[in-house]
Amino acid sequence: MPQHPKALYICSLGEVFNRFAYYGLQATLVLYVVHVFFFNNLQAYSAYGVLTTLAFCLPVLGGFITDRVFGARHSIFLGIVLTIIGALALCGTGSRALYMGLTLLIIGIGFFKPANAALLGVAYQHNPSQRESGFTLFYLAMNLGAILGPVVFGVLALRYGWRSAFIGNAAATFICLLVYVINKPSLTSPEFTKNKTHMTIAYGIIIGIIILVFLLFQFHWLFEVSFWTMCLCLITWMVLLAKQLPAITRNRLFLLLLLDLFAVFYFACQMQVGSSLMIFIDQYVHLKLFGYTIPAAVFAALEPVFVILTAPLLSPCWNLLSKQNIIIPPVARLAGGLLLGSASFWVLSYSSMIASISWLISGIVIGNALLGAGELCIGPTLTSAVTYLVPQKLTSTFMGVWFLSVALSGYLGSVLARLTETSQGIGSFQGAFQKISLIGFVAALILLAISPYLKYLRSEQIVYAETPAPYD
Repeated sequence: MPQHPKALYICSLGEVFNRFAYYGLQATLVLYVVHVFFFNNLQAYSAYGVLTTLAFCLPVLGGFITDRVFGARHSIFLGIVLTIIGALALCGTGSRALYMGLTLLIIGIGFFKPANAALLGVAYQHNPSQRESGFTLFYLAMNLGAILGPVVFGVLALRYGWRSAFIGNAAATFICLLVYVINKPSLTSPEFTKNKTHMTIAYGIIIGIIILVFLLFQFHWLFEVSFWTMCLCLITWMVLLAKQLPAITRNRLFLLLLLDLFAVFYFACQMQVGSSLMIFIDQYVHLKLFGYTIPAAVFAALEPVFVILTAPLLSPCWNLLSKQNIIIPPVARLAGGLLLGSASFWVLSYSSMIASISWLISGIVIGNALLGAGELCIGPTLTSAVTYLVPQKLTSTFMGVWFLSVALSGYLGSVLARLTETSQGIGSFQGAFQKISLIGFVAALILLAISPYLKYLRSEQIVYAETPAPYD
């Protein structure tokens, strides 16, 4: 049996540290700005919305520059260095240090994430039979980082102060840098002829991005204008592209875009884990275990934990149904994920009505378990759909469109979080969670209602074709 390449373990370790940095920051950002900078909840939700939106926008740009100018290894080192500097900048005082730290850290992650996955893909060029199992381990490493980040950040911030969490992040990322430097000879990358002019232009673009993102964190109106301008440009580009494609290919792309659009509602619900739900836990759940206080940020680790725990249960179900020639189409899986997300926030709303810590904790655990199951119904399904619905020449582009749809979820999630500010006290969270649950439920009903039209778009030869759609 062929062995996995050494690059798998290096890239997986790097992904643990990278996800640790991002999800640790995502889980604690609203608490940090509320407790240290005295932001009100609306201001905290706005900062969170910018962070989560850019976290999925910037990898698209980072991947573009990586593919055309830097190469994977260069982008990985650049991303790690920016992440370290950003984490250290967060240790400073004042809002400028806060915004610059967030800017550098999120841009660093935007360069590291696509380059690291690309580098791993190159390592399996001569061993394709192991590719799927290798990327499964890589995915588990991502979730391990997503679990460790909130836990370590939360514990360090509670016991030693906020700066200790950011210093710990910088130290962990520096260890990651050393691992890549020591093992650089083992990391093969496509040959790049470095063009000094192109490199200079790329770094000029990066400096411009740093300035823009720094301003976006400070001025929410600028973020709104920039975000909707980007969406308008993306829609215009897709319309122009569709006119050049055959009808069957246009149907496939339209189906994929509709699925992405409905997935936005699920991920907007999921984004509440680090925003409105985090504020709710911080204000109303005071849990002590064996004399120790459990940090609120630790609860953000529950959802990725249940993703890992649920995967071994759902995968055999799909395989068993497939052996019985029962194929659950993407539309049904997406609707199921939306219903699970809706049920999650119904449970959270119901448990918050009962003045009992045990009920609150049970509701939070069950709610995150439902969210984890919902993610497994949606994420892998739509990621896979890109590979067989999209023309081969456009696969990478529409994978970027998929990430941008998740970025839209970050924006919508911050909008939904503001529903918690309609009144005072715990009642505001109860009402907001009910509305979020209703939004997910209605989205699922609408999706099922238009399923006959989607069935037309997804004829058997389209959806389950063994090869992607031709370009022409």
